[in-house]
Amino acid sequence: MRLPDDLPNPAGKSFLISAGYHTPNGPLHLGHLGGPFLHGNVLARHLESLGASVAQITGTDAHESYVLLSAVLEGVEPRAVSAPNHALAVDALDGFGMHQDTFADSGAPDLADKYALYSHELVRLLRARGRTEVRTVDMLRSTSGGRIVVGPFAVGTCPDCGAEAAGTCCEACGLWFGPELLRDTRPRLAADEPTEPVRVPTVYLHLSPDFGTDYLARRFPARHLRLVDAYLKANGPWVPLSHPLGWGVPWQDVPGLLPGTVHTSYAVGTYASNRILKDLFCESRGLPDPFARDTSTTTVLASGLDAVLPCMLLAGLTDPELDWQPYRHHLINEFMLLDGAKFSTTRGHAVTAQQYLDTGLPTDLFRLYAALITRPGHEADFRVDAFAEFSRAVVAERLAPLTRRALATAVDRPGEFGGRVADSAGAAVRATVTALSLEDCDLGAAAAEVMGWLEAGESGLAEDAPYHWLAVMSWLLYPFAPAWATDLWTALGLPGGPSLDVLGTRKDVDTDAFPGIPVPDDAAVAALRPGAR
Repeated sequence: MRLPDDLPNPAGKSFLISAGYHTPNGPLHLGHLGGPFLHGNVLARHLESLGASVAQITGTDAHESYVLLSAVLEGVEPRAVSAPNHALAVDALDGFGMHQDTFADSGAPDLADKYALYSHELVRLLRARGRTEVRTVDMLRSTSGGRIVVGPFAVGTCPDCGAEAAGTCCEACGLWFGPELLRDTRPRLAADEPTEPVRVPTVYLHLSPDFGTDYLARRFPARHLRLVDAYLKANGPWVPLSHPLGWGVPWQDVPGLLPGTVHTSYAVGTYASNRILKDLFCESRGLPDPFARDTSTTTVLASGLDAVLPCMLLAGLTDPELDWQPYRHHLINEFMLLDGAKFSTTRGHAVTAQQYLDTGLPTDLFRLYAALITRPGHEADFRVDAFAEFSRAVVAERLAPLTRRALATAVDRPGEFGGRVADSAGAAVRATVTALSLEDCDLGAAAAEVMGWLEAGESGLAEDAPYHWLAVMSWLLYPFAPAWATDLWTALGLPGGPSLDVLGTRKDVDTDAFPGIPVPDDAAVAALRPGAR
């Protein structure tokens, strides 16, 4: 089946898709998996089914200050936090069908050296270009331990929306701000009480003109561009590049900075991470730098709302002396809630990836449901009771038995790919390709086409042309439920993985190759409820 001529055709083109760099201060939970990682993996599988060459490369940022906070709380060194959580993330992503071609640990010795090298190269260039200056900023210092109360060690209220915030970021509105702008600042940890005011020399970068221009409008969904004006109103054209918490890459050759002053991970560190991903991409694919200005590779970053401004600020790093550009496209998801409240491992209101895997529930079940409840610009709410109802009423009572019956019928009476089935398939393909565009990837709209195709099968397509109804279902399912889709595709005798090019052809059916879509266990679903573990 051909892609309609009026739709962009990615066949033969190269893509690098990265899910937002995970902070390895704890295990991945369903909110992480249903957000950036699902968005990135769905898009990757979809593009592959259209004939594109896709690399999925990302990693963890071991230098993030939240790793230091977890280490302080656990009484261990930061590396004792980041390394095991990185390993857990690898297992979780593999278990949920979100395997990365490379999942880099920036704290591993070889990559940590590169991370430091690229960080120092960048700041030396920016300083030589006259784009940095040292400012003295008002902060708090613990009189007992001497720690500067900044980053995750500081809590207060957002200077823009008034919501509770930590450090320099508001998760409610997405604004980032200088540490001196956090209102009602107080220590997160009782051990840091009492405090005294202190003046802290801080390195600031003057943003390039690419921050706050149509340059960003070409890279980000329009609904997030308001953050540009909000940032400039609060901070002016400046972004802090240092903090004095001591965990990260130390600043060099800048007089007057406090001992323990390091590069920020969300500006300098993100650039260094991009350079590492570039190296890994070039080594694995044998292609030129995907972040070069003249690259033929399309780069895509999937991230959460709290990472929008840091991603935008990367545009502010651009400089004529730097043959580098940030990701071309950004898939931004709002937070996923759990039964109406934010995921919180500290409050026990979370379901980790490992806890889900331990239930034995199909991971495709979560992937499909999480996609269905996701809409651009809106929070998703993973309600366990609704998930249980979907598992029973949709998967167990409709999808599983219909695919089984259609496969049995297709052995002797496959039906023709024409008329109503071809027209309906064309409409579903068009709607899916449109929904999963790079401009504003809408998982919910694309997953709704799976449900629409199920309804079409129930209305007679699965009986009139069972083979082709199943083949289209496999292609539609593949980005969301890859294990189910691949098993079905194999049972239809079709080559490779689900591919648009093959739709409309017919091979011999092997019913034994399809184990069926597993029926979820009610007790296993119940185990996901907060407090049930």
